[in-house]
Amino acid sequence: MTEAKPPLAHPYRSPDYGRSFASRFDVITTLSAPATWLRRPVDGTGSFDFAGAYPCISLPDYSALDAALDELKEAGGVSVVFVTNAFDDAAIANVADRSDRLALCRPFKTHHVVAFDGPWRRHLSAHHERELKAARKQPLAARVVETTPGYAGTFWPLYEVLIDRHDISGVQALGPEIIAAQCGLPGTVAVEIVDGDEVIASSLWVHDDREAHIHLHAQTPDAYSRRASYLLYEAALDFLSERVERVDLGGGAGFTDNAEDGLSRYKKGWSNATARTYLCGAILDPVRYDALTHARGSADAEFFPKYRVPKP
Repeated sequence: MTEAKPPLAHPYRSPDYGRSFASRFDVITTLSAPATWLRRPVDGTGSFDFAGAYPCISLPDYSALDAALDELKEAGGVSVVFVTNAFDDAAIANVADRSDRLALCRPFKTHHVVAFDGPWRRHLSAHHERELKAARKQPLAARVVETTPGYAGTFWPLYEVLIDRHDISGVQALGPEIIAAQCGLPGTVAVEIVDGDEVIASSLWVHDDREAHIHLHAQTPDAYSRRASYLLYEAALDFLSERVERVDLGGGAGFTDNAEDGLSRYKKGWSNATARTYLCGAILDPVRYDALTHARGSADAEFFPKYRVPKP
């Protein structure tokens, strides 16, 4: 008799996902709410704070969030800021309504979702159908690859193109060691577009047995003009529709929720539902938080934490 396979753990809910950032950050895993947080020095002060791992944290039980904040406070942090998984929107909204610990908990970005409640192509926009028709005339092929740490050798050069094209910095810039660690996590696959022997576009998707997220996407400059991303998304949705109930395609670019942003319109063209992320923050040490904020002259800033408001 064949043994049943154990449920696949979603990478975003695995402490190993947070630990994938250890090549660039000190990390701490809270026990009360299993999540891994990035420890960030506050330049020139000897203080530090915490941030959730990029792109989001995802807790199985948000009622344990207060206890996790206590752990981060005990560890000596000034504050913590994080973005939630879009599929946790109902859970975090409930916490926000009753928590007195969160200094910030507001809707952040609308994410576009494909819910597999039938053939996914019936939701495809007319624009995307035309683009796919044009893309299929190219001598390109799509394939799905089970990733290992070694896949970073393929993906990282493409991601460097994205970094240069959009001037990406900070935690989102990642690094080859972080990419390698994430490619080694169970539940991570790559979808590629190839031209002969050359991979001109690749995206990493993370999933368990119920939900999936596009994690990272990158391509060569030539792939943009050849509509490679349309073939890639088509292959990814075909693959995932047989494995999960829904896919989060993410939101638009930047830090605002702009429905007319080009990336947001692109993702909307595939989707049939939406979900929302939340930007949350907590002050762990009010005395030091106020001191840092006043030292930076940023008491009136709407940014969180105030002492990290970007310079003009």
